[in-house]
Amino acid sequence: MKTYQFKSPILLIVLGFVLLTSCKKNDEANSAAKAGELSCKIDGKVYNPAGSGYILADDHTAVKAENGAEQFSINFYGISEGDYTISDGAKASGNAKLQYFTGEDKVIYTAKSGTFKVTKYQKTGSFKVSGIFSGKFEKYINNNEPTGIIIEVSDGIFTDIKLSDVR
Repeated sequence: MKTYQFKSPILLIVLGFVLLTSCKKNDEANSAAKAGELSCKIDGKVYNPAGSGYILADDHTAVKAENGAEQFSINFYGISEGDYTISDGAKASGNAKLQYFTGEDKVIYTAKSGTFKVTKYQKTGSFKVSGIFSGKFEKYINNNEPTGIIIEVSDGIFTDIKLSDVR
């Protein structure tokens, strides 16, 4: 039986590098949302549309992202960086309301718990906001009737969403 000896260690190194770099991770949910995008996983499914936003009042900012009839909406009561409390209705400073509209008629998912943090709030030049979020969202139908059905939103991030000042 003949044995072969590998005589070129450089070729072996190059071959190893090619093998390692050719493996692409398929889960590209949101290693980082590009500027102007919102990215998250909704029950494991990647959601990554372009976003927009508004300063609606001195203490109210809104960020939304749309993909056809689907929409992810974030309303938070503040214009600064920091942690906000998830709330499904209280329009008070320091609170945030997160909702996912599926595109189905009269179906809305509203965050019941989770985390929301503004990591950047640019107030000079053009207004921009960045942040992270995750949570458990309950399904509501018709005129805000809760169903008890929960979905999970994870790995949420939005980056440099431009804000129009409409105060």
